[in-house]
Amino acid sequence: MNRRELMIATGGAILASTVGDAFAEGRKGVMEHGKHLMVSKVNTDIAVSAAECITTGEECVRVCIETMATGDPSMAQCARSLQALMSSCEALQIMAIHDSAFLKDIAVVAKKVCKDCQEECMKHKHHKQCIECANACVKCIELCNKYI
Repeated sequence: MNRRELMIATGGAILASTVGDAFAEGRKGVMEHGKHLMVSKVNTDIAVSAAECITTGEECVRVCIETMATGDPSMAQCARSLQALMSSCEALQIMAIHDSAFLKDIAVVAKKVCKDCQEECMKHKHHKQCIECANACVKCIELCNKYI
């Protein structure tokens, strides 16, 4: 299992354990479970897609750092766009998991950030990690459109 598969599996397991009971109850929104609140599995698609952007983004950052460490600054803008990507997708993931009233607003921003990152990644399509990140961005953009 490579790092990407491990992070996706871990993210899926955390998401499933967080929302599983609420889903099993067949309820939407938030339900009370003892003294704790649990959220439903209502926005799993966009939460998983945001997690995929974060995971592929981390792999792409590694390539940017390795390239820049050789004295080649060509991936500096890519690294900057990745920083914005990972920050916005983390917010998107959290808002989706908690079925936030601000999910639509965050999706608007995340869509723009994903588009910028996807365009930057395509400048470096000779790197497998950049293609994977660009593909994750495209999928996230499609799902953001669904929530906007």
